[in-house]
Amino acid sequence: MGKNTDKRMRVLLLAVVTLLIPFGIYAQADDLQAVARSVSGEVEYRTADGDWQPLEVGDSLPKGATISTGFHSSAVLEIGQAVLEVAALSRMTLDELVDRGGVIETDLFLEVGRIRADVKRTSNRRQNFRLRSTVATAAVRGTSFSFDGRNLQVYEGVVALSNSSGRTALIPAGNKSSVSGSEAPLKAQRAAQEAVLVVHDTAIKATEPGEQAEILVVEDDAIEFDADVPISTGTVVVEFE
Repeated sequence: MGKNTDKRMRVLLLAVVTLLIPFGIYAQADDLQAVARSVSGEVEYRTADGDWQPLEVGDSLPKGATISTGFHSSAVLEIGQAVLEVAALSRMTLDELVDRGGVIETDLFLEVGRIRADVKRTSNRRQNFRLRSTVATAAVRGTSFSFDGRNLQVYEGVVALSNSSGRTALIPAGNKSSVSGSEAPLKAQRAAQEAVLVVHDTAIKATEPGEQAEILVVEDDAIEFDADVPISTGTVVVEFE
C-alpha cells in the first residue's frame, strides 16, 4: 500500500513539474516595443492589423509594426539598448522584439532604404540583433553599422554578413562589404572615412586627415553628416572620430 502511494505521488509530482516547465519558459519572455525618439518629415507606421498613421515622438511600435519614411524624412527608434536611424525612403518591419530572460532578441526586415544601427553592449543583457533584407542578413551582438539590404559599413564592433544561402563573412569596424545574389559576401574592405562641414550653402568635404578639402556647392539637405567637424573661421580643420 505504501509503495503504491509513493509511486502515485512520484507520478503526480512529475506531471506537475512537466506542466510547470513550459509556463516557466514562457514567463521569461517579455515583449518589447520600439519607441520613436525623433521624427523628421513625413514618417508613417502601421501595426500588423492596422492602418497607416503618422509617427510622432513618443509613439511605441509593437512587434509586427512597419515604419515608412518619405522624401527628406527620417526617424530615430530606440529598442532597449539599440538605437536605429531610419533614413529617407525606407520601409522596415519589426518582426521580433522580445526579452528572453535577459537576452534581447531583435529581428528586423528592411524592405527598402537604409538603416544605421547602434547596438550597445551591457553587462547584464545580451543583444541578438538581426537586420535582414531579401538578399542579406546583418547579425550583431553590440556594434554600430549601416545597412541598405546589400551594402554594409561597420563603425564599431564586428558584424556577421550573410547571404540568402547562409554564406557568412565577418566584417570588423572600419570596413565595408556587400552581397550580390547567391555569391558569398565580399571580403572586408577598408571604408574611407568622410567628414562634411556645411558653411551656409557650401560643403567642405575631406576623406582622409590632412587631405586638401574639396569645395562643393550643394543644398543643405543634400549633406550627410558622417563625422563631427569643428567650424572655424579662416582655416578649416577636419577631425575624424
